[in-house]
Amino acid sequence: SGTTDSGTSAVRSVRSGPSTEEGSLQESSEESPTLREDSNTEKNEAHDDNVAAPSALSTTQRRVLEKFCATLKSHGVEVLKQNRDTKWQIRFITISSETRELQHVRNGENLAAMIKCPLAVLWLKSFKSEKNYSVGSIDRQGRGGVHLSQLLKVSAAGRSDQPSIPKKFQSKYNDSVAVLVEYLLQGSVRTMTLRCKTTDEAHFLCAGLRVCIDVMRRETNLAGQSGPGLCEA
Repeated sequence: SGTTDSGTSAVRSVRSGPSTEEGSLQESSEESPTLREDSNTEKNEAHDDNVAAPSALSTTQRRVLEKFCATLKSHGVEVLKQNRDTKWQIRFITISSETRELQHVRNGENLAAMIKCPLAVLWLKSFKSEKNYSVGSIDRQGRGGVHLSQLLKVSAAGRSDQPSIPKKFQSKYNDSVAVLVEYLLQGSVRTMTLRCKTTDEAHFLCAGLRVCIDVMRRETNLAGQSGPGLCEA
């Protein structure tokens, strides 16, 4: 579809290099320079008032985060998602219209500049680029999405480790790559399995989600008693 083509095109523009082999995808999703914390930004010294200094986001991480959010908001990414009954369903990955203004993670090039993150990543049965999707679509059982603050880990699985998919999806997802997302739901760790049509899209989701995890962990660690700011994107 037009939406998928444009989304895939946007995905390719954020790749840091070729990763056509399973091993290189696994390595890039786990150890990509995009996702490494800049050693110069990890040292957060305390102000005289004992409030931790902001953690600076590297230029590369900021660009990945911006591209990730822009692509998911404008195009979405079509995937196969395995539900709790282990059945595969077509879903579109996007972000919530509500955002969180980070108080403790800043633009490394300008510490006065605020950074905004979506409150949640959503998965939808259908997607329209002109529509805003709310975090309210996530129900109490965690269906419909996950809050960024609940994300724990994301990784790519080798093809030999991937569960089989029905024949009706095989033509479109014949060369698909699995992405495993671990998150918290009501105190328990859950694992969600997605199938991306291409290695490009799998790398894009892994890179973007891992930056989100890193950013939210930094924010949480430095937040103290500060409450998040909430606004519309």
